[in-house]
Amino acid sequence: MIPTYDQFIEPVLRYLAAYPEGAEASVVYEAAAVARSLTPEDRAHLLSSGKSMYRARVLWAHDRLKRAGLSEAPRRGVWRLTHAGIEFARSHPWPLPGDLVAKLATKSDGARLRAQPTARKESLPSNASAPTLDLESVLKGYHDAAAKEVRERAHSASGARFRTLVCDLLRAEGYGEALPTDQVGDSVQGLFVTVASASRPSACVLAKQLTHRLGDARVREFHESVLAHGLEHGVFLSTSGFNSGAKRFAEGVPTLRLIGGALLAELMLVHRLGIAARTVEIPHVDAAYFLETRPSSA
Repeated sequence: MIPTYDQFIEPVLRYLAAYPEGAEASVVYEAAAVARSLTPEDRAHLLSSGKSMYRARVLWAHDRLKRAGLSEAPRRGVWRLTHAGIEFARSHPWPLPGDLVAKLATKSDGARLRAQPTARKESLPSNASAPTLDLESVLKGYHDAAAKEVRERAHSASGARFRTLVCDLLRAEGYGEALPTDQVGDSVQGLFVTVASASRPSACVLAKQLTHRLGDARVREFHESVLAHGLEHGVFLSTSGFNSGAKRFAEGVPTLRLIGGALLAELMLVHRLGIAARTVEIPHVDAAYFLETRPSSA
């Protein structure tokens, strides 16, 4: 069952509180979906208009926060808590009381969305404790959302910025200085030659911002270009990806490396390229503290 929009209010609030400078709405949608453990079927459910149901409800949840003066959209596609919203999140620890969520949900006109009907209605036992966050799922949601966004940004970056990104990535991966091939007697756009380093041999690198997947014919052509430059090692990087034929060909050439869009995003996360992260302390109870005889620290 897809949660009603009021059930998305707190996930949106908490995520934005963790990023007071603001966050892309697309990332907040993903974080809210993860926080509410939406299944692939839930995510795929559409409204009669053809739009995603859960995203519409997350959008409505954010609208309620805006109407309460707790959030804002400083620019298109970006959500950010106001000063009042930051103070509200700080002074109201998780989870928010049900009556407070209901008050936020009806801030505008008293209307509430109903949940999808289910065959069976379940209730929690009276002694049920407050739900706990599945931190691994939450972190995976953040990771996947960041990977998706960094891939999109790499694809849409300017040519000059993309070249800088490629050079930074090659350096982080242990390759030597990358020189555009117009500096070594060639003029193929997006082609680089790296100098040998302590951990990597000299390599020919082709980097492209593409939307379509590349096949084995294009990869074979690149491999021939590598050999034409008198080199053995080649790296073909594309913001799109490679089809199965291209991957099979590369598997037969140990000195040829393919970096598709998904792997590019993962490497950027690993090397913190275009990625900012911060440490969050998660408190837990030290039960030993409350024992009469505590374990010795010696």
